[in-house]
Order: sequence, then structure tokens, then C-alpha cells
Amino acid sequence: MSTAITIPPERAGREADPALAETRGQMGTAIEAGMFATKQPPDETPLAGLRTLRFAPSGTPRAHILQLHGGGFRIGRPEFEGPLMERLAERCG
Repeated sequence: MSTAITIPPERAGREADPALAETRGQMGTAIEAGMFATKQPPDETPLAGLRTLRFAPSGTPRAHILQLHGGGFRIGRPEFEGPLMERLAERCG
């Protein structure tokens, strides 16, 4: 039995404050420079139109963890959690 995941539509917002826009740009530069690199590249998996990263342990997974980092909604980059999620997947199986 498959259950579809639905997320409410994005609500109207406003432009980011200039300081936040600058921070987003700096974080993008850090990602491009490899600051949040992982040993293995994650699978990119869209979820309700949003870009997500999926990390799998070596071997057959025992379970699944969905981790939502609140800061990612503000700054908007799943790579920030990549190194932690990669280690978590490997340690927990």
C-alpha cells in the first residue's frame, strides 16, 4: 500500500531582507567550495517539488529517518546537513 505525501502549497511571502540574501549567497559559495562535501554523493530526491538529499548506508537499510532542519527553510540548502546525515545513515543503518 502506497501513501502519497502531500505538503500544503507554499504561502505568499516577501523578498528576503538584504542581509539574509547576502547570507544565502555566502552559504552557496561555501557549498560550491566543498565546505559541506560528503564522502559519497547523495541521491537528489524531489519531495512535493522541493529539492531534498537522500543518504543511504552501505548494505540494506534497516529503517528510514526524515530529518527536517528548520534553518534550511530560511536559508534553503539541504547540503548544510549532508555530512551529519551521511554519518547518521552509516552509524544507524
